[in-house]
Amino acid sequence: MNHYPRQLPTQSAASQGIVCERPLRIAAAMIGRASPHMLTAATVVGVLGRDAGDIRSLRDFVHDLTQTYGLQAELQVDVGSFSVRFCHTAYPDGRLSP
Repeated sequence: MNHYPRQLPTQSAASQGIVCERPLRIAAAMIGRASPHMLTAATVVGVLGRDAGDIRSLRDFVHDLTQTYGLQAELQVDVGSFSVRFCHTAYPDGRLSP
């Protein structure tokens, strides 16, 4: 069953200085549209700019994507780089969302 977002995030991450907007969108859409039993997670690794605002923009954009596609995301930031792992939302009983 395909799940399409109700509404895409409106503010362009590119205007916020996020270089990896496209790979993040693709990963979130890929997981969001796939059955949890066919594809469980996707990780995007990228490079951050020098400004601390890049981290805030990245966090906001990842949050928008998780809300749009109904996913969970784990964001890890290291010196100058980041990784975002998108996965299906799990219910309290351990089942994955459709």
